[in-house]
Amino acid sequence: MARRPKARLDRVVGARPAEMPSFIEPMKPTLVAEPMEGPKWIHEVKFDGYRVQVHRSGGRTKIYSSNGNDFTEQFASIALDIDQINAEQFVIDGEAVVQDETGRPNFSRMQSRARGRAGGEHLVFYAFDLLHLDGFDLRNVVLVERKQLLQGLFAKAGATRAMFYSEHFAIEGAAMFAQAERMGLEGIVSKSADSVYRSGRAKTWFKAKCTQRAVLPIVGFIPAPAGHIAALYLGEREGKKLNYAGKVGTGFSGDMSQKIRARLEGLLSRRTHLTDNTKKPKARWVEPILSAEVEFLERGTGLRHASFKGLRE
Repeated sequence: MARRPKARLDRVVGARPAEMPSFIEPMKPTLVAEPMEGPKWIHEVKFDGYRVQVHRSGGRTKIYSSNGNDFTEQFASIALDIDQINAEQFVIDGEAVVQDETGRPNFSRMQSRARGRAGGEHLVFYAFDLLHLDGFDLRNVVLVERKQLLQGLFAKAGATRAMFYSEHFAIEGAAMFAQAERMGLEGIVSKSADSVYRSGRAKTWFKAKCTQRAVLPIVGFIPAPAGHIAALYLGEREGKKLNYAGKVGTGFSGDMSQKIRARLEGLLSRRTHLTDNTKKPKARWVEPILSAEVEFLERGTGLRHASFKGLRE
């Protein structure tokens, strides 16, 4: 592959000549309740997958996890597409995701794939930052210029099935967040347009997560000492069936936990009312008369990051 002219990178403010680095600790956004607002911020989709770092040097591509583990073999299909990028050396920061039938990232399927239970899922890579390119360290280059260089690499590579450039949007954070909610995405990341890349938790990148809510019947609980509950088991009705939906173990205070336990003790059942044969050895089953309102990020094989919000009759 033809070498990218160094003169172009020589003119980029903040770029400095450097050897190809080993794994770089990722820059991580800080969690906030609301997205950032104002002209200094650009916004990206927060993809729900595994943070990865792609290295290309000496004709070989390596893919590292966020902890620096070698994931090249697990993400071989991504590595094949990455080889189409016309550069001798680069380090790209991004997210590997498994897409569902609608094209949305599905973290539960990604977890199943990581456990060796892959079933032909569509694995893709979204690239959102460029840290090194053809002998130049770009971490002191401002974000919008790093992304411009990254977008140029992807444009020259052409269309592929497994790798995509992650667009950013210079709009109001609330508008971007509302769109992410409508699309059922995990959230957005707001980044200072002139931020440089610094490993570790940053105060120039912020993430805001979308949540979902549901009211689900309580089918059982795990008891805890002093009349408390450790977790609630929840079901979901599908016609005449009552299938297992997941559990929630956070969001109730001590007093609330005891009050819920007292209510559920009066509804104890000798058997489960679930119709899908879900077994929970620690459960005390109850008549599914009371429901719990829960907030969560995603539904898959259970409720991801579920939090109890209230008891419903």
